[in-house]
Amino acid sequence: ILLLSGCGVMNQNTTIGQLDADDALLTDVPLPRVSHKDVRNEYRSLLEIVEEEELRRQIERRIAGVYMLEGDHNLLVRTTPPEAGYYTEAIKSYNEVIGKYPGDPDNAESMYQLAKAYDLDSKDMQALEVMDAFIDQYPSSPRLDEIYFRKGDIHFHHKQYEQAEAAFQAVIALGNESPILNNSYYLLGWSRYKQSNYAGGMQAFSEVLDRLIPDDGRIEQLDKVSRSLVDDTLHIVSLSLAYDGGAEKIDKIFSAREQSGKYKWLLYAGLGEHFLGKERYEDSASSYRAFVMQNPTSERAPEMHSNMIRAYIEGEFSSQVLPEKERYVGNYGIGSEFWETKTDDVKAGVIPNLKTYLDELARHYHGTGQKLKKELAAMNGSNDKKAASAAKAGESFVKAAAYYQQYMRTFPDDPRVPEMIYMRAEALFDGGDHVAAIGEYEKAAYELKHDKYGADAGYAALVAYQKHAGDLQKTYGEESPQLDEWRSRSVDSQLKFVNTYREDERSGAVLAKTSEELFALKRYEKALEVANTVVSGKGNTDSKLYRTAYGVIAHSQYELGNYAAAEAGYRDQLKYIPEDDGKRETVVERMAATAYKQGD
Repeated sequence: ILLLSGCGVMNQNTTIGQLDADDALLTDVPLPRVSHKDVRNEYRSLLEIVEEEELRRQIERRIAGVYMLEGDHNLLVRTTPPEAGYYTEAIKSYNEVIGKYPGDPDNAESMYQLAKAYDLDSKDMQALEVMDAFIDQYPSSPRLDEIYFRKGDIHFHHKQYEQAEAAFQAVIALGNESPILNNSYYLLGWSRYKQSNYAGGMQAFSEVLDRLIPDDGRIEQLDKVSRSLVDDTLHIVSLSLAYDGGAEKIDKIFSAREQSGKYKWLLYAGLGEHFLGKERYEDSASSYRAFVMQNPTSERAPEMHSNMIRAYIEGEFSSQVLPEKERYVGNYGIGSEFWETKTDDVKAGVIPNLKTYLDELARHYHGTGQKLKKELAAMNGSNDKKAASAAKAGESFVKAAAYYQQYMRTFPDDPRVPEMIYMRAEALFDGGDHVAAIGEYEKAAYELKHDKYGADAGYAALVAYQKHAGDLQKTYGEESPQLDEWRSRSVDSQLKFVNTYREDERSGAVLAKTSEELFALKRYEKALEVANTVVSGKGNTDSKLYRTAYGVIAHSQYELGNYAAAEAGYRDQLKYIPEDDGKRETVVERMAATAYKQGD
């Protein structure tokens, strides 16, 4: 009928040959819009003239099919439905065809469409009756998996979870690879979950994860539909685990599954996030910890470990945060197995946390040591208590210095390295390791010459030299070779400071101190050179420093036998000593001694 009516609009003189030669005649012909009602009327017209029974059956099924299409169309465009529903006529027609031609092989498709029409028209109990009849009559039908799926869906909707479970298991038992198989596993899991069979539910959910998650575990690569199903599955698995054993259950249920390795981390992460959302902070941290303990070298371990720390922070478990940051640094930082065996791309993922944690740990222990040191100074308790506090402070400074150093080793090109070198020197100094502190101070002052820390580091090195010299003096005495050696090195550092940071306000005092040290070392000519630099005004000096410098000049000249120059030095020194200062008499006596030497 359609073919003849289509030909009717063509030119009466057009031949088949011409149609073959000119495809444009076909593509340019406008097709008329035909309503569902018109198509049914055409089929009914055919029924009046067709006598062959087989053809009549097909036409009647077509009429029912057009009613079905009309219902689909109206449902799609959301037209106002009649009181009985969109599929009333389709249901009526399919029932008539099935009743009129019992035993017809085509009744399988008609029954399928009838069940579908009942279901779409919200008459699910009638749909179930048709589905059960279909299952009995057509056990080998290719539509059977979809029938079971729709049956399970209806049972689930009515909270008949045992029946739903049986229906979804039937879909799976058929073994047909179809789009509904993943959904069948998913809804089978839900049916068991609703019956509080959490372990059985997770077994079904794991099939969804096995089938959909890629081997590399990167679910962000999935298409929108698959990603949504995976996300929902992970969520319900988290709920199941929360009800049934927590993180400990993951390994028991999923480790036996060959493909679980690609997504097990997602289960721990999902459970951790679930507990975190419920403000069950310790349970959340325990979920992340379970993964880290079982998979210490996994590429996902650092991420899970940082999530554990986040859970403790949000839960304000401050006593847990610090140890976990230390473990993080130990597990994934430089020198660890993770750091030595992973690629640069993987290590790049831990760098932000390492920077943060190393800095925080170093400053924490540095601050703790300083606090304990202050408390120790004010402590009136027993010697044992003081010794314990001192040991704890020393341990804190050692840890701080180690973390500062690890930061420098891990990130040698980081702009904060000069700061870390300086802070490490401070921690070493505070902990009493003056020799090691000197090395770090001088590195910051003379190798890096940092704008902010350079001068302070150089000056702090001089203080460290002085402290160490004091320790040596107590141990070996004033005349020991060890003390002379360190005084000599201190003088070299003092001269380096003055030469490098001439404009620093402390340079004049350092010069004066240097000249005194040189004199003590009997390096009289060098002492004269430095002291003359002080009095020449090349450094920033004051009257006290002039007094010291002229004293060094006078003493050095005396030791060198230049008594007249020594006398002049003492006269200059007197200019900077007040009249009421008792030391004037000592300088006058020295002047007299130089005069005596000149006379002799």
